[in-house]
Amino acid sequence: MSLEPLTHPQAASILRLPVELTAEIFIHCLPELHQNNPRLSEAPLLLGRICRQWRHVALSTPRLWCFLTVNDVVSFSSQEALLDYAETWLSRTRNCPLFIDISVGSTETPLKPLIAILSAHSAQWLQVNLTIPYTFFHAFAFPAGLPILNRITVEASFMDGEDEKVITVFQGATQLRQAHLSWTNCHESTPIMALPWVQLTSFTGRSLTVKECFMVLTEAAALCCLLSICERHAPRPLHPLVSALEILQLECGPTASPSSLWAALTMSHLRHLRTVCYPCAAFQAFLARSSAHLRDVGLRQSTTSPALLRGCLAAMPAVSSLRLLDIHPPCIVALIAFLRESPATHFPRLTALEVTNIVGHSENFAYGPLVDMLASRRLRPGAGAARLERFTFTWVTSSYDDSDEFAVHAGVLVALAPLIEDGLEVVIGPQDELNILRRSWT
Repeated sequence: MSLEPLTHPQAASILRLPVELTAEIFIHCLPELHQNNPRLSEAPLLLGRICRQWRHVALSTPRLWCFLTVNDVVSFSSQEALLDYAETWLSRTRNCPLFIDISVGSTETPLKPLIAILSAHSAQWLQVNLTIPYTFFHAFAFPAGLPILNRITVEASFMDGEDEKVITVFQGATQLRQAHLSWTNCHESTPIMALPWVQLTSFTGRSLTVKECFMVLTEAAALCCLLSICERHAPRPLHPLVSALEILQLECGPTASPSSLWAALTMSHLRHLRTVCYPCAAFQAFLARSSAHLRDVGLRQSTTSPALLRGCLAAMPAVSSLRLLDIHPPCIVALIAFLRESPATHFPRLTALEVTNIVGHSENFAYGPLVDMLASRRLRPGAGAARLERFTFTWVTSSYDDSDEFAVHAGVLVALAPLIEDGLEVVIGPQDELNILRRSWT
């Protein structure tokens, strides 16, 4: 888009467009991502620099200004410039619902005046991302309430010696359905934010304790939940809890022990499960109680025993998509044997299987049983059993000889050729970096 005057003959036609149509076109000119402070070279600011008529349309279209982003305070010449930007921008939104994204990492930044300006427009907040020091959350006050807020993302960092009072400012958001919380540099006693848990349908928490996860599941009856545990295990056994949760992703740090959580939970409506916390008898018992509707499962753990893995597999017979990442060859052998035994009774609905061998010695792996298992699942699954549609087998290596690895691939693919010709989608080969898999794990 040029900043030159609109003197071309076609300009007159453009300027004769109805104001409503011009405004709608302007809205489609907004950046897809609102991760940076506004630029003069992008909409909406650019649109007001073309001609007087376009400037009038831009300033009269509140939806052009409903995205407010502050993620680089240094780019403003002064605090007054920052506050003037926020006030001017928000004044153009009129009563339009707001999408706000504030990211400031230092407590030395004078945020309280900006928070006061934002709070004055709280009745317009629809979705908010706040990445700020914990202490600033207590500066928010919402005299007009938060009547339409439906999603918040909070990333709070803590300073040494900071008074960690519970953040309660979002507790009155009557339309809140999605919340994403992440604590950085938190202490053992850091309290979780107070939210209207009973109405939430989606929650992501990072740096939570097992006890806090259990509290969320207890309070949030309508939740589809993604939880990350990075803290200690529960100090004492948890009371039994029946949850209506349908989606659960549970990750844990090296010091967390979620056995008490698995022992307490029953999720009879669970459909989708991702976890790195499964090598324990309590998890196997949890599956036995909760797998009636479980269809999509991803397990990542390299330390479980083949016997325990087999017990977990037997406890979730209705699964149609299974991902086992970061496991050792003995567990892969146990998986293959389990799947070969009886497709009609062991995972009869299985259509997608992904396995990652973390050790990486592919040339020493016995592919014969693997090919036999795939053939039984694809070509002769038996009465009532689904046909396998997708199979992925990868291994992680830090270094390898390309020619040797290619030879392994060729031999395996020759054995798999009849299955591939029959329509089985196959991905097989090494991965240079484990985080390639972990980034795509969900």
